[in-house]
Amino acid sequence: MHRLFSNIDIAFRGIYADGDVVIVEERMRATLPGGKPYENDYCLVFAVAGDRIREVREYMDTRKGWRMVFGEEA
Repeated sequence: MHRLFSNIDIAFRGIYADGDVVIVEERMRATLPGGKPYENDYCLVFAVAGDRIREVREYMDTRKGWRMVFGEEA
């Protein structure tokens, strides 16, 4: 992650919990190699068991991320 992004700023937009599931909404802003900006929203779903994370599922706008990292023509 730190090879692709620098100046990483993560803003939490919401944290929700129900039983053994925690959902985190966040917006990540960063700088790409060459100085281009990156900004995308993420949703992370954590399944926990006791005091441990059992599973993490990550959702994001992959097309938007692709365009920012590789450009529209890629």
